[in-house]
Amino acid sequence: AAIDTFELASILLPHASRYSLTALLKHLNIELPQDGQSHRALDDAQATRQLFEALLDQARRLDGRIIEEVARISGQTDWRLADVFRDLSRERRYSPPMGTIGQQLAAKGLMSGTAIDGGFAMMQVEAGTAGFDPPLKARPTPKPLDIPELCRLLEKEGLFEQQFPGFEYRPQQVDMLASLAAVFNDSTHLMVEAGTGTGKSMAYLIPAIYWAVQNGERVVISTNTINLQDQLLNKDIPALQKILPVRFKAVALKGRSNYVCPRRVQLFRAKENLSPKELRLLAKLLIWLPSTTTGDREELFMPDYDEQALWNQVASDGNLCSPRHCTADTCFYARARRNAESAHVIVVNHALLLADVAAENRVRSAYQRSVNPMGTWERRRVSGASARTASG
Repeated sequence: AAIDTFELASILLPHASRYSLTALLKHLNIELPQDGQSHRALDDAQATRQLFEALLDQARRLDGRIIEEVARISGQTDWRLADVFRDLSRERRYSPPMGTIGQQLAAKGLMSGTAIDGGFAMMQVEAGTAGFDPPLKARPTPKPLDIPELCRLLEKEGLFEQQFPGFEYRPQQVDMLASLAAVFNDSTHLMVEAGTGTGKSMAYLIPAIYWAVQNGERVVISTNTINLQDQLLNKDIPALQKILPVRFKAVALKGRSNYVCPRRVQLFRAKENLSPKELRLLAKLLIWLPSTTTGDREELFMPDYDEQALWNQVASDGNLCSPRHCTADTCFYARARRNAESAHVIVVNHALLLADVAAENRVRSAYQRSVNPMGTWERRRVSGASARTASG
């Protein structure tokens, strides 16, 4: 049977950014043809062979128990990759083990293995209180922001101009920062309309960060787009952490269903007669779990709708949680919540914030101030959702 290197790569390389042939070759440091003819059939065939061999090498570096478990659960199924993992399992029997999953995770100080059904080690989060920073402690009397000092950061010859080549002083950005800082000081509300190019994210992040740090209060930044979340978490916030004279912690917090539940993975694994799609997802999970510290589904490549639908069978579910099983020691979702307790800035999406208002209020009870950047169409959408929440 033909072997799909795309499918195999999606299982063995859960953290790859892209899965095209060119991207995978680059990810695995395989040199491409240099004559500009990489799309010719022969070159593609040779590149695919090199990719397959590199993927097998990648599989050989995994803990032997993972390979054995994937080979076992594939059994006599017609999954097209079953033979690959069975061959790898037989090959491993003639090679010394490279350490157990538990040893890999214990070295990270995050997880340990618990023996289940014939020796396969099921992963559990093992953070404990030692794995978390202490929660923020709010000042009894808030200390007001020094608005002129914050404005100087963005003014001519200020810190931003000194640290960022090409930084452009924008009066509207400074005005927005000053207005938001005043709102933080006065505990009031403000709606700001600012055009493209104003520099809105820095204008609201700076007062939010300074308020959180000097008053020991968490500030929530709620967005509606993945692009803005990525910009805040991967660009703007890291840039501020490098140049600002205050140290602060920022985390992303998502809805419960975004986090894998190790207990539900165990139950999923125990199912009989798994389909090829279920086998593929389970193989991905078993290989991904030892390397993830967040349990966030965003780390896992699930290209089709069927696989995304299967995620619901292993995602954290409040209806299935219990105090015995779902603590920061054993649950990625609880771990994310616990980690957020020590964060100065928590980035969430509007859906989580509104659902939280309607349900548990765990996010809302953890902060006193929030910033909610949104576009015009988003305001209409959120207003409608808020109305339904209020009437419900």
